[in-house]
Amino acid sequence: GVDAAARTYFGKSATKLSLAEAAILAATAESPSLNPIDAPLAVLETRDKILQEMFNQDMISSTQLRQALKEEHTFQPPQELTIDIAPEFTRLVLEQTGEYFPLDRVLRGGLKIVTTLDYDLQLQAGCTASTQIARITNSSEKDLPEQVSEDCEMARLLPSIQQDSSLSNSALASSVVVLDPNNGQILALVGGDESGVDPTRLPGRQPGSILTPFIYLTSFTRGLSPATLLWDIPANLVEGLTDNQNSLFHGPVSLRTALVNDYLTPAIQILTQMDPDQVWHTAQQLGLRNLQVPPGEGAYRLPFSGGEATLLEISQAYGVFASQGILAGSIHNSASPDNGNAPINPQVISNVIETTGEEWLNCAGQITECRTIKRPVISPQLAYLVTNILSDETARWPSLGHPNPLEVGRPVAGKIGSTSTGEDTWTVGYTPDLVTAVWIGTDDPNQDSTIPPTWSAGLWHAIIQYATRERPTEEFSPPPGITELQVCDPSGLLPTEECPNLVDEVFIIGNEPTQTDHLFQTFLINRETGRLATIFTSPALIDEEVFMVVPPEAEDWARDAKIATIPEAYDVLDVSPSQSSNARIASPSMFSNVKGSVPIMGRATGEDFSFYRLQIGAGLNPLSWLQIGEDVHKPVQNGQLGVWDTTELNGLHALQLIVAYDDDSVESTIIQVTIDNQAPKVVIRYPDVGQVLLISDHREITIQTEVSDDMDLAEVEFFIDGELVSTLTSPPFAIPWRLKVGEHILRVRATDKAGNISEAKSKIIVER
Repeated sequence: GVDAAARTYFGKSATKLSLAEAAILAATAESPSLNPIDAPLAVLETRDKILQEMFNQDMISSTQLRQALKEEHTFQPPQELTIDIAPEFTRLVLEQTGEYFPLDRVLRGGLKIVTTLDYDLQLQAGCTASTQIARITNSSEKDLPEQVSEDCEMARLLPSIQQDSSLSNSALASSVVVLDPNNGQILALVGGDESGVDPTRLPGRQPGSILTPFIYLTSFTRGLSPATLLWDIPANLVEGLTDNQNSLFHGPVSLRTALVNDYLTPAIQILTQMDPDQVWHTAQQLGLRNLQVPPGEGAYRLPFSGGEATLLEISQAYGVFASQGILAGSIHNSASPDNGNAPINPQVISNVIETTGEEWLNCAGQITECRTIKRPVISPQLAYLVTNILSDETARWPSLGHPNPLEVGRPVAGKIGSTSTGEDTWTVGYTPDLVTAVWIGTDDPNQDSTIPPTWSAGLWHAIIQYATRERPTEEFSPPPGITELQVCDPSGLLPTEECPNLVDEVFIIGNEPTQTDHLFQTFLINRETGRLATIFTSPALIDEEVFMVVPPEAEDWARDAKIATIPEAYDVLDVSPSQSSNARIASPSMFSNVKGSVPIMGRATGEDFSFYRLQIGAGLNPLSWLQIGEDVHKPVQNGQLGVWDTTELNGLHALQLIVAYDDDSVESTIIQVTIDNQAPKVVIRYPDVGQVLLISDHREITIQTEVSDDMDLAEVEFFIDGELVSTLTSPPFAIPWRLKVGEHILRVRATDKAGNISEAKSKIIVER
């Protein structure tokens, strides 16, 4: 080592060193950190002490001492450490090794460090990333360029490129991460092409819509499911966020469809219902620990733009889904494994062996010193719901078509993402034992071209196909606690005869739907007038038609999308008898909702009056009639004609009054009413009864309820500690609530149009 040091510091062999130079090397050997390059003054001071001690021990003469002390030295300029093999990965190796041993000792060499790198996969990913960038920036080479090396086998798996690019090669860069989610080991880490982008230091990279799975994951903890109905319609949820990125809206969609197709308006709807701080805290717990969240409304805009995240951390977070809720990797040597907040890093070291053969570290053996850890961060059931959605190939066909780059011939969960600025695109996907993540973007502020996510998806496609080519095909197996149920799509409720599409959906046991679909309903229409049929419409003119029942906020979308709307008017008929009529029902009114015991008010009179009779029939055009009480032989001018007990009835009914006269002539009138004796159903989904909420974790929560009615719901009222805080007339029935320390009583009251009322209560405990 002496000769190597002589050449490093003085540019000469050790045999040609002067006395003073030899003393400098002796000083450096004594304290390697005090070397001529890093600490020239300190090493000269130590040199002088060594020379003086040599004189004191008669090892050198006084003349030699004076000459050596006066000698001027010219040191070789320092040389930058050049790393040709996986430079980004090697930097991580040095950083992680330095957590166990002094870094200056590591840099002195003499250690054999065995890493987790799959060298072939690293080389193939690197050349394939460069090939993809070259194809994108050279419009004449949308297929494989001729100059692709024969050794770059992975590049031959790249799908064709459809979009032209106006970006220069210097403006575009790519990064790749491949890791094992079950132990957190990095298998490949590519920092991009000649632009020098380093995925471990991506400054200001905006994650965009690659974050949406964490929004929906949080919603699953509040009782939502992959089948939950969401509305992809124009909505001014956050100032400036009114449109989808492609300005297309799809109306009612399931949560599953919204997630895999990157429909952002439903994601923002869910985010506004949740506490954004809680959503992004969940993402940080899964591995995005350095996710930069903008303050204020910026937290709501994160799926569009803003914030910072690295590809390495995004890979880790998606790896939690792949490993059914487990975050695996290594923690800092000074951290306790029992500390749930200790950061878990991807692992890059397997063994560290000294030149003598002594093993300093054995991560492969999972010994204590290596600090490897597997931390459960979410339940297997929650992780499986996300995986089941992201692995649904047919669900993403509306946006990506078929075939598309996320289809690789085996079960794989995948997600594309991009930012509204078009500067960053991401593709992350995984099998049960492999996570592959790709970023393609630009740092050129002058570029005005949007980078399509299919470019990163194409690179991802080639990498995961190559990386799994010799691995057995594995399915994503559901953990205990998951059930499958057939529901109506897209409402996610139990099927009815009107439901146009039935699908099999997965649920966490206990969160299955209990109500039947109400999005699609049958209405009776007069085919000639196009109006709602009544009891006065001729049966020969009545058709049954199924309509989508859209909420008021979706009516503009439905009109623009040319969705058939339910007629608002009934057949044009004078169904209100004049005041002079001898047979008149004043109450209940036409088309009203009634329940229980219904007083029937009106008039039954006239010259030569004999008797009057009340009768009812089920449906729009009753085939049979049932008399209410007995015939009444006493006329009623304006009063109570009778009492109708509806408690055993439900649905559409006709009520008829018949007045008979002595000459056997009759007058009659008839009205149409809806009987509703069933109260609404109210379930508080979040927070749970008696749940303790920490104000340090939540500044605001979203109270989530599930409310339904078999007929028409009128309103849902929310009370906190007896005070009315909100009234809603259409779903979703959720409200934000700013936490206050103490015990609180939440009461949710639902009222239908017949006046039936149901309530649900929950005690909420808020602590600091």
